[in-house]
Amino acid sequence: MVVMKREIITIGRNGRITLPANPQMADFEIAELFGVAVPKMRANIRSLLKSGICRGDHSDGGVVIGQTIYPEYYGLEMIVALSFRINSANARVFRMLVSKRLHLHIEIPQIYIQFQQDSILN
Repeated sequence: MVVMKREIITIGRNGRITLPANPQMADFEIAELFGVAVPKMRANIRSLLKSGICRGDHSDGGVVIGQTIYPEYYGLEMIVALSFRINSANARVFRMLVSKRLHLHIEIPQIYIQFQQDSILN
């Protein structure tokens, strides 16, 4: 049996973010990452799960609350979504990292470039 080691995202005091390739974090770890209370984090997680925007990772088990099964760990998709819902200093730092990485990977469509050139010529 192969046991995978869970990796978590960390933000240092200097704002340096350690982002592993496949993070798996519990709700209390995400709350600590963004510097907010655990109940606030759980409420935001429930809201995202209920809306269907994000999913949790049920492969490592879950917690049953009422008639709902909540995953024990959440991946990068949930952590990014939560960073845009939480208003804290660490969440802002994380959002900036996500925005910078997205900006570097987005290709500008050729149509847009052509439109810009036509606008300049006329």
